[in-house]
Amino acid sequence: MDSMEKEASKKNPSIVTYSIKVKTNMTATEIADSLSKEKIINDAAEIEAYMNDRDFSKKIQIDEFVTNNMTYRQLANTLTH
Repeated sequence: MDSMEKEASKKNPSIVTYSIKVKTNMTATEIADSLSKEKIINDAAEIEAYMNDRDFSKKIQIDEFVTNNMTYRQLANTLTH
């Protein structure tokens, strides 16, 4: 294990769980902004584009729990099921 790997293994970022209050007719932009504000994601535009490009934005459901260690695919699936 090199020194970079040792440093990375020492850092155990805490997992943040967030209950997003998705309301009827809420847009992918509004959700992305909320997730970014709560530090669940780093870039609102990236998750918004991901959801729009894959038609997830048309299937958004209400009141879902998400965490900051989810992939965009996991986030999109959670928000739409």
